Amino acid sequence: MPLTGTFDLSRKKKTTTELPEVSISEDGDVRHLHLGTPWIQGSMRIDDPFAIELEYVQRMMAWLLFVPPEEVARRRALQLGLGPGPSPSSAISCCAWTPPPSS
Repeated sequence: MPLTGTFDLSRKKKTTTELPEVSISEDGDVRHLHLGTPWIQGSMRIDDPFAIELEYVQRMMAWLLFVPPEEVARRRALQLGLGPGPSPSSAISCCAWTPPPSS
């Protein structure tokens, strides 16, 4: 059934985005990122920032167990919607762990 009538397409819904409060906490030598709640959004070891601290991020990187180390640098990966901290740190960790491809 087609729509009939007149529609005002020039009106745009105005939205305002309220960003959560960013806070940081520390537990020993681990620093945690929080976004408006006590829930941890990202973590890193202060003395070893390339180490993967959170278990779920370690699980995301488990694919490395099934790929020969010399092939990792030639592979590509796409990570979506993983929050503020773990994605960049896991990508950096992945690059830090893998040797450059041989010629």
